[in-house]
Amino acid sequence: EKERELYHELQPVNAGRNYVKVYTSAAVRMGRILSATEMQVAFRLIPYVWANTGILKKRNGHFLTRKYFLDDNPDLAWQTVDKAFSALVSKGVLAKAVTQGQKAYIANPYIFQIGTKSEKTLLDLFSRTKWAEGGGELGGGDR
Repeated sequence: EKERELYHELQPVNAGRNYVKVYTSAAVRMGRILSATEMQVAFRLIPYVWANTGILKKRNGHFLTRKYFLDDNPDLAWQTVDKAFSALVSKGVLAKAVTQGQKAYIANPYIFQIGTKSEKTLLDLFSRTKWAEGGGELGGGDR
């Protein structure tokens, strides 16, 4: 009965603030697979994830490059960022694509995303990664 009373007291939290979904099973798996530096860089990339496409972009719409990322994160060394981006691509957290001569990084929607839907091309891009399996780590997967 007390639990029911608590739900009547729910209030909005962080109204008007941007957010990105991070799936619980993926977060647990990231903690097991990624180094501390890779994890830090991955979480610092979250604000650049664009809705439904997963493409990492600056607010001005330009693709996020390692240089732009360093400009926004001056406390990180170039070599650290370079190694982390490469590792995140090799571990399936990110994909790297080239379109019209420009490099683009794409976030894995099975780990984090904005919105409730993803483009089929995006899902296909990451469908064979270990991240697409999901579930299990917390005794019931994502809720």
